Amino acid sequence: MAHPFRDPAPARVALPNAPLVRVIVAARFPDVPSVVLDEFVGPFREALKGIYPICRRDESVGLMLGPQGARALPASVDWRFVDELDHWRVTLGTTFVALDTPSYTSRDDLLARFAAVMDAVARCVAPARIDRLGVRYVDQVRGEGLLARIGQLVRPEMLGLLGSELADDVTVGFTDHTLSAGEGRTVRARSGALPAGSTIDPISIPPLGERSWLLDVDASQTAPLTLDNAAIVAEVGRLAELAHRFFRWAVSEEFLRTFGGQP
Repeated sequence: MAHPFRDPAPARVALPNAPLVRVIVAARFPDVPSVVLDEFVGPFREALKGIYPICRRDESVGLMLGPQGARALPASVDWRFVDELDHWRVTLGTTFVALDTPSYTSRDDLLARFAAVMDAVARCVAPARIDRLGVRYVDQVRGEGLLARIGQLVRPEMLGLLGSELADDVTVGFTDHTLSAGEGRTVRARSGALPAGSTIDPISIPPLGERSWLLDVDASQTAPLTLDNAAIVAEVGRLAELAHRFFRWAVSEEFLRTFGGQP
């Protein structure tokens, strides 16, 4: 089996019925406190309204527990901009911007959308630099028939105790590995079983009313980048390719056939 990062990249295989439930691209930057202000975010909202016309302001207050009891932390504000079909969402906070969707169609579409978002960030938010870029793909296999075949759909290394004689007794079981992909890039891969009503990330992966098996692949770069949109989008493309390479390493040809591909 080819090494996912060192050997030639596998050909892309379209999966019409892929169990892909969420794709997220995010950029983190040094704190821009003015993002909490309506008047500051106005130009950013205007730049996006042609594609993401629905705007919501989400404010939350955290708590810190200490010797003197609980005390409220300063409120955090996130702005969410959503398309009319609620298929794509942009989230802007004081330290990050993210684009996410449950309706992924292609890498080219993802990159074009993120380029437009980052253009608005550069013009309207103007952070000092980009501290981290990440591309995350979340696949969630559901249905008792598919779950019974999970050992045929993915590599044994992805199963943990689900690949052992203890499989029938596992209710929640995850593997979690971070791999170096060279040149400052890493790939974090989490995989495992989730019981009905549970999740490892309530914001990005809403809990299901049935058992499922999750593969969550997050490729990232933490070397600081200047606000060069072309360079940022090119790096996102490289990270997406790394995530794809790991995905192809992790799943079997039976997985590809099951979800509509022609390996």
